[in-house]
Amino acid sequence: MIETHNRTGALVIANQRIPLQDVVRYGVVKLKEGDNRDRELQDLVEKPTPEEAPSDLAVFGRFLLSTEISRILTEIPRGKGNELWLTDALREFIRRGGRIVSESLTEGMWLTIGDPVNYLKTVFEYALDDAELRAAIEPRIRELLECSDRLPQTSTR
Repeated sequence: MIETHNRTGALVIANQRIPLQDVVRYGVVKLKEGDNRDRELQDLVEKPTPEEAPSDLAVFGRFLLSTEISRILTEIPRGKGNELWLTDALREFIRRGGRIVSESLTEGMWLTIGDPVNYLKTVFEYALDDAELRAAIEPRIRELLECSDRLPQTSTR
């Protein structure tokens, strides 16, 4: 991403292709059309429906931003849920003539906390990668897996 920034002078966000039905969980990028070797963004859409999604490229939570984004966050109105949204600041940055390029990252597991299943995967990935946390949690995970055949297969919730 640093190399991309150095080559283009633009801000850089990472993306990863996802199944179209999953776009409702993530920010999704719309690339400029035409000869777009640098994969410059035209827009971003936060949690679109599959029908509204401009692509299947979800924002991957890796950003190379500038202090301009922080400044824009202080200027824009709060969005959905009365929260400040990074997506809104990035859209405003593009509207003001700023350049953002998107870089696809395909190596490794996508660690995200955007939904319950991926949240749990991320927590376990992180915990198992740290020796101290692994030592604390691994016995309990093994215990749960060993007795999983005794657990009910359907939830009563």
